[in-house]
Amino acid sequence: MKTLIVLAAFAALSATPALAWNGKAITGLPFDADEPGYYYVTCNLTGTSGEHGITVRADDVVIDLRGFVLEGLSDSEAGIITNGSDRTRVVNGTILNWPNGGALLQDGATVTEVNVRGCGDMGIGVGPFSLVDRCVLQRNSGGDLRAGRESIVEDCRIQSLVTMDLVSVELGKYTTATRVVVRGGWTAFDAAPYARLEECSASEFEYAGFELDVGATASRCVADGATPMPAATYGILAGDNTRITDCSVATVVIGIQTGSRSLVTSSIVSDVGSGIHTEDYSRISGCNVSQSTGNGVTLGRGAYLGHTTMTDCALFGVNGGRRSVIADCQAHENGTGFNVAGYSVLVRNYASQNVASGFSTPLDGSSFQENHATMNANGFLISGKKNIVIRNRAILNTTQDFQVPYGNPFAPTLNSGWAIQGSYPQANFRTPF
Repeated sequence: MKTLIVLAAFAALSATPALAWNGKAITGLPFDADEPGYYYVTCNLTGTSGEHGITVRADDVVIDLRGFVLEGLSDSEAGIITNGSDRTRVVNGTILNWPNGGALLQDGATVTEVNVRGCGDMGIGVGPFSLVDRCVLQRNSGGDLRAGRESIVEDCRIQSLVTMDLVSVELGKYTTATRVVVRGGWTAFDAAPYARLEECSASEFEYAGFELDVGATASRCVADGATPMPAATYGILAGDNTRITDCSVATVVIGIQTGSRSLVTSSIVSDVGSGIHTEDYSRISGCNVSQSTGNGVTLGRGAYLGHTTMTDCALFGVNGGRRSVIADCQAHENGTGFNVAGYSVLVRNYASQNVASGFSTPLDGSSFQENHATMNANGFLISGKKNIVIRNRAILNTTQDFQVPYGNPFAPTLNSGWAIQGSYPQANFRTPF
């Protein structure tokens, strides 16, 4: 719907008779576009002291740079700015070194194939219902691109300055960014509530690759922090009710952190301090976490983890919060494979070659069912009380297969296989079959 709104506005603007090629020439700066129509630049132009380059004072104006450069002085104002006017279109050229901004436009703007370099305040700033596509922005000291609500940003390339608290790309509420690449910066992308990022990339940032507000979505995005690790803090830092799908994160302190009731699916996190950290009642599914110097996955209260693999995490492959559910996951070569707080459920998980334990809990009331532990120091290391341990298998664990103290419902542990399982349907086994 947002795409249709923007494209409909663009089509209406393009059909206006005033856009014919017999437009008005811009031969010097400063210049005022004070009526609707088509304006074109005839050569490279330099700004003047204390003035904007081009001021747009009417609706439905097109500024065609025609491949030329608008260059500001050290005491000029903004390159192109609107003054109470909407639906401005700027195309095809370069805006260079304007201290108070490159192209600062209002509602319904379109900026296409424009390069903005070395400007202050903001490289490109557009109001709601705007379109920015195929632009290149470099080293703008107040941020590179800001798009108002329900806008579209596509196919842009950005190289940002690394300045504390500087955001490279700011996306308004319900705005969509697609195939936008950011290199450098403090925070690469800052998305307002319900914004969508698709196939975007952030690299060599200092604080966060992506910051997602409530309800925002990131899909098929990549965040690779500044090197050497751990210079960057977050790959993806997300609020409540966010959605992260098919993303890849590396070389940061915390790979993915979400608020409550969020969803993380089919994502890869590697070479991090901590892999994926979710708050209460969130869901993680189909992910892969490896090479963490802390935990692979940390779950909040009531969270769900399924079909996820944790490998080479120094502390816990999974550290589950109270009442979490963990199913059909694998943990290999971690400090401890699976560790949970009280009243959690672990079912059909596999833990192997973990330094301390395959499965553990220090608290009460959890349920361990149909899990498999092999070649860990301890297979199942259960503390607390009222933990249910049934239908699990443990083999070749170097210290012990099962340590389950009195006060926990613990089915018999059998050394033989399927031949007698029918007599003990809840039994735990010390055999692989």
